[in-house]
Amino acid sequence: MKTYNFRILVLFFALLTIVDLWAQDVNMDKKVYEKNYIANSGSYVELSNKYGDIEVNTWEKDSVSVRVEVKTFSEKWDWREEMMESIDVDFTCSAGFIVVETTWGEGANFWKKSAYKVAKEFGNNRIEVQYKVSLPKNMPLEIENRFGNVFIGDYDGQLEVKVHHGDFRARRLKNLRNLDIRYGKAKIKEVEQAQIDMGSGSSLDLQHGGELMITSSSSEIEIETLNSLNINSRHDDIYLERPSSVNGSFSLSDLKISDLQKDIKADCKFGSVRIQEVARNADSVDIDGDKTDIIVGLASDFAGRFNIDVDGENDIDYPDEMFIVSSGTDDNKRMKLQGAMGDKEGTIVSISSTNGHVKIGD
Repeated sequence: MKTYNFRILVLFFALLTIVDLWAQDVNMDKKVYEKNYIANSGSYVELSNKYGDIEVNTWEKDSVSVRVEVKTFSEKWDWREEMMESIDVDFTCSAGFIVVETTWGEGANFWKKSAYKVAKEFGNNRIEVQYKVSLPKNMPLEIENRFGNVFIGDYDGQLEVKVHHGDFRARRLKNLRNLDIRYGKAKIKEVEQAQIDMGSGSSLDLQHGGELMITSSSSEIEIETLNSLNINSRHDDIYLERPSSVNGSFSLSDLKISDLQKDIKADCKFGSVRIQEVARNADSVDIDGDKTDIIVGLASDFAGRFNIDVDGENDIDYPDEMFIVSSGTDDNKRMKLQGAMGDKEGTIVSISSTNGHVKIGD
């Protein structure tokens, strides 16, 4: 009897699921736009969307294919119809430019409000505008998307992307001329060149970077390996696992480096810098800190020279094996120390700290 009742219960919930899926289909209207264009070496593609995802695929054809699906969801058929009539997709092809843009009529003025207000006023009613684009992998491409995600695989062409209130996913990119991301996550496997602008509520997860320029604020950054980074950071959490060269300005930011390979030049205020290990063959460490705690760890076979400038002798810790060349206070009563480790010139470590603490070694 228990087995029989259990089977009845399973069948009941299965029927509920089927009815629910059927109801979702009934309460959805869809319109599809499709265009195909011949592409040449001078073609340039621009995509602009809201409230939906943009998926970019590459192929070997000398053409661009665009498919846009517009869906409206609501229990009220008149709402679905009104919204569908308020949305249009404009296609323009002129002078080598292929432009696709989602446009919103007067009936859709509410979409200009914040996402919170839209959700509050319209509840389960919603609109989705989904782009699927196929094009040659070396064609210049510009994408703007709000309240939706952007997906792209391997891409060799010049790429500009703006994503606000959405995520960006990519595999291998050659020339990310600009990535502007706000309130979203960027996850990239590899990029050769990139300029990245990160705003509040954003994060970057990058496996390997070539030459990077980043401007960031109230963001989280995690990079495994990179050749060179030039960064202007404010109020960020930054983790670099194995960078070669780092140059930047940091304010209210926490910077952590696991294994510094070549050099760092950093101007830091109101934050912290922790380098777990400076490689034996690194060139230089140059850090200027104001109200910033600085920790610089050294490889076991490290060799180099030190020039340290701090407020007083209690503001610096250094390992016993460091040979002190000179130490003392200047006319401003600041502690200046010159030291050496190892049997060769090696790395030049220069640190100047005001209202902070400096620690050399573990």
